[in-house]
Amino acid sequence: MRGFNYRSQLTFSYSKQINEMKQILENDGYKQFEINEQQNVIKYSIPNERVIRLDNLLYLFEIKYVQITIAQMIQLCLQIVYKYKQIQQNSIQHNYLHKNRILLQLVSQQESLSILPIKLYYQIHFIGYDCPFYEQKDYKNSKINDKDAIKSIVEEILKYLEQYSKKKVKNKIKFQKIIQNLRLQINQSFDSFIQEINKIYQEYSNLNNQNQMLQSLDKQFDSLNFKRKNRNQNVQENLQALKQNYFINDSWHIFEFYLYNTLPLITKEFRKGAYYSQQKPPKDLQFINFQNSLMFYDKKLINDVINKEIENVNKQFKFEWDLHTIQKEIIEIILLKFQFLQYFQNDIQSIDINDIETKINQINLIKENITKETIEQEIQNYLEFKILCSVDESI
Repeated sequence: MRGFNYRSQLTFSYSKQINEMKQILENDGYKQFEINEQQNVIKYSIPNERVIRLDNLLYLFEIKYVQITIAQMIQLCLQIVYKYKQIQQNSIQHNYLHKNRILLQLVSQQESLSILPIKLYYQIHFIGYDCPFYEQKDYKNSKINDKDAIKSIVEEILKYLEQYSKKKVKNKIKFQKIIQNLRLQINQSFDSFIQEINKIYQEYSNLNNQNQMLQSLDKQFDSLNFKRKNRNQNVQENLQALKQNYFINDSWHIFEFYLYNTLPLITKEFRKGAYYSQQKPPKDLQFINFQNSLMFYDKKLINDVINKEIENVNKQFKFEWDLHTIQKEIIEIILLKFQFLQYFQNDIQSIDINDIETKINQINLIKENITKETIEQEIQNYLEFKILCSVDESI
């Protein structure tokens, strides 16, 4: 988006073998990422002027910050289906597809999106391959069949299209028929869905989506432009002021939180205001930084679990335990494993302040599970090492 001149970072874990994971990422084609093989973590860099997540685009469409034609929304569905078919042909399973794990990356010659309606040219990328939905209580069993996930995502886009375009279309009966037919076909098969879109494009003079609008349904781009064109510069200046005030010490997640909570006010102002007045975040809006809790470890829990595991081992074996060294090594391992918890900042722009406590409780649950699993494994490793040493000494 024009004026969103900052980079955000999206963090995901993975459990596949590193060679397989690298092959998946290469096939997908999004280049801006780093892999930490020690932590099993992938961090995607998102230049927000050129790349936007699907869920964020739909939000901007919902609040009317951006204007997107019916044809462009249908094409969005089509390109997501094509992307799914591409990974399927390469025998890749995502397992955790969601609208917040789909990126639209503008092609090099495409100007950035703004409040002005324009033709769109972009590539679709999937992110978060093999990464559970950690926000769910039963995150270990949160896999979704890719085919079902794509159907659900397409249906959600159609729902947005129906709800927020209904008032603007020139012929509501024809529009409703298009939506109904698309819903019917996406639940038949992806091939029939593609055929239906091509049929719609042919009927409404938009062969291969060349015009990016459906004749007699979509309004011309120019007819949507007048007031937005007059306010475009005001909006850009407003975005720049927000960044100066809230983008501090590279804290993109704090800025993104305030930005996305101010955009509805900016939209209302450029659409309804007689004069443009710069908008700020709501006065009662407060960012609650839970980042410190992501790396906090419970020393008492660690000691309790270590003592319990050692007590169980001592029922069968009598070894001397270097508790200080064991504890130190376990804490180092746990802190490495906690790195993926930056995942919980991926959706910071849409976080509900009332849900912060629930989110922190979920983070603590995951950390507790990691702590227990790590200690059990490390004590087992230590035990096996001591047994081998005893065998060597006896020979």
